[in-house]
Amino acid sequence: MAGDRGTAAIGLPCHGLVAETFHASGSSTTAELAHPLHASFSVTTCETERSIRREFSMTSILVPALEPSVQKTNAWLEEIAQEFEGDYNQAYQGLRAVLQAIRDRLPVEEASDLAAQLPLIIRGLYYEGWNPSNTPTKERNLASFLEKVAEKSGNSSLIDPETSARAVFKLLAVHFTDGQMNHVRDALPADVQELWPT
Repeated sequence: MAGDRGTAAIGLPCHGLVAETFHASGSSTTAELAHPLHASFSVTTCETERSIRREFSMTSILVPALEPSVQKTNAWLEEIAQEFEGDYNQAYQGLRAVLQAIRDRLPVEEASDLAAQLPLIIRGLYYEGWNPSNTPTKERNLASFLEKVAEKSGNSSLIDPETSARAVFKLLAVHFTDGQMNHVRDALPADVQELWPT
């Protein structure tokens, strides 16, 4: 029903930088995020609380099925941000870049298996720009894998590729079973596997 509205909030500690109000819509008016949800956002200064609050304002019927994914995405970013001194922008950029680098290194079937284990919102980031016909890629050592991570981040100065890789590998090791992670780890070059937590 048009006019029905629902909100789902993500409360995240910030790095003393910004608090975001996030409005989901069919198209973006101010900015477009690098994931399948088109959105506009306004940014206000984060002064008294270390929090980023994103409010999704639905213009159609509230979809309760999205709420668990929003909450899980929040939790994952919070875990990764601990490796970046609480900087959630770096956490987001690092998660996106490393997941896409892993995705491209995997055979198509294993890349799809990994996607199925990801929260819905993060799955969209993972699949962004994927061209299965060009995979698996042939990075054969740590240096080339980290170059791929940097490339996926747009060579952003915000993230360190190795720190990002370690943080994402740690996250996956916590949330996925050993069997699921063995398939991913074994597809990576031996010196990249050494970044995996023991």
